[in-house]
Amino acid sequence: MGSLLSIIEGLNTGVLIWNQVGPLFRQLIANGKIDPNIVVTQDDLQAASVSLGMDISELDAAIARKKVRDAQG
Repeated sequence: MGSLLSIIEGLNTGVLIWNQVGPLFRQLIANGKIDPNIVVTQDDLQAASVSLGMDISELDAAIARKKVRDAQG
């Protein structure tokens, strides 16, 4: 659990993100491109979270390698 401020910041970030992507999802659902009855389990969320973490770690490593190459000339 975080501090009250970090919780509020997290909620605010979620609201801001949803304000941006929510209309897109509503449009995709209305056009029949997304099934609104899809069930997402906790395991699905965990797997996606782990995958995203790996992707970010790989990106961080690639950036670090590029900085080293740039520093070497």
